[in-house]
Amino acid sequence: MAIVKKLNLRVPVVISIQCVSRISSSINVPEKVNSFAVKILATAEKNEISSGQDPTGLTSAALYLACKKYNLPHTQKYISLKSGVTEVTLRNNCNTLKKSEIIVEMTITERDGH
Repeated sequence: MAIVKKLNLRVPVVISIQCVSRISSSINVPEKVNSFAVKILATAEKNEISSGQDPTGLTSAALYLACKKYNLPHTQKYISLKSGVTEVTLRNNCNTLKKSEIIVEMTITERDGH
């Protein structure tokens, strides 16, 4: 990853909608949560946050954060179990997304109606 940044290369990242759908259906969340998780991932890709990240771990984190936004009681343990990633991976990816302020940007954008 350091080489990619040093050489100023862009690594194409594919957001797997199938991955989002698979995990969201296994944790039984409403479509609005699923849609918000997809928005988080699309914003992460646009901001090059997702480059080099495990797609399943990043998807799990996006779904967890979307669940929190909509006050669903799903825990990190539950989502990590259903998605097949460790709680540590989920937590680290959540922190990556939070530090990048993607969630803050998206909340402001939604509030402003854009």
